Amino acid sequence: AAVQSALDAIPGVGPKRKKALLRKFGSVKAIREAEVEEIASTLGFTRALAEKVKEGI
Repeated sequence: AAVQSALDAIPGVGPKRKKALLRKFGSVKAIREAEVEEIASTLGFTRALAEKVKEGI
C-alpha cells in the first residue's frame, strides 16, 4: 500500500506510468534515488513529469 500511495499521489502518474516506473527501477526507493533524466527516459514520461515524480516521492 505504501508503494502505491507514494506514486498515486503524483498528478499525471496513472497505473500505466506507475507500472513503467516500477518495471524500470524495481522499487520506490530506487525511483527516489534516480536522476531526473533517468525517470524522464522512462516510456511515457517527460522531464516536467519526471521532476514532479522526484518532488512527490
